[in-house]
Amino acid sequence: MTLLIIFILGTIVGSALSAVLWRLETGDAWTHGRSKCMKCAKTLGPLELIPIVSWLVQRGRCRGCDGAIAKSYPAIELATGLLFVFGYVARLWVWGEAPVGAQIGLLTLVRDFYAIAVLLVVFVFDLTHGLILDRVTIPALVILSVFSLILGMNPLTLVLGIAFGAGFFGSQYAISGGRWIGGGDIRLGAVMGALLGWKLLLVALFVSYVSGATVGLAMIAAGRKEWGSKIPFGTFLSVGSIIALYFGEQAVRWYVGG
Repeated sequence: MTLLIIFILGTIVGSALSAVLWRLETGDAWTHGRSKCMKCAKTLGPLELIPIVSWLVQRGRCRGCDGAIAKSYPAIELATGLLFVFGYVARLWVWGEAPVGAQIGLLTLVRDFYAIAVLLVVFVFDLTHGLILDRVTIPALVILSVFSLILGMNPLTLVLGIAFGAGFFGSQYAISGGRWIGGGDIRLGAVMGALLGWKLLLVALFVSYVSGATVGLAMIAAGRKEWGSKIPFGTFLSVGSIIALYFGEQAVRWYVGG
């Protein structure tokens, strides 16, 4: 039952993320107005906002204009639900963190879910538009810094994590004159540092670069990319951050112990 509740919560958050992504794309204010059809501007009723289910019942069509509703909407809702369940299982079952209900456990879970939501927005927007927006990363930097301090991260570790994350990408930006990476990667690096601290940030960067190189080489081999082509690296940084969030400590212990 707990996993079902977590999944439903995730799909609800995913539905909100879909709205955020659309408003980021169109430039609408995040909190202005109710959700509506992108084609006919029909205001959506409560039954049309049930995550995943409403899309299936309506067969992916708007009730007002019969226009197609993008498959990305239920996909994001499903992905968020599954990621929330994954985070819950990894944090509270596999690694034996404090149970939900204890203050530290609940706050950790809330922090994790917020981080997943932010990283999912970065993943999707960078994948589809090739941009990492300051409207997403700067508020996340502040909020995740507060979470990290409340959850007991040493302030020096926090500062070093932010500085290392921003500095790592900032140096690449300066050396390449912005050809290798964009300014959004610098802000995302700071967010990663605020979430993970400098040690786990190293794990996230390792996973991101290895996965990015693997996918890039596979796309070149398939003829879908050429040498020197840009890839949306924010997508890989998002994946690397989530993996490091849940498995970074174990990876560091294994490496040090090995």
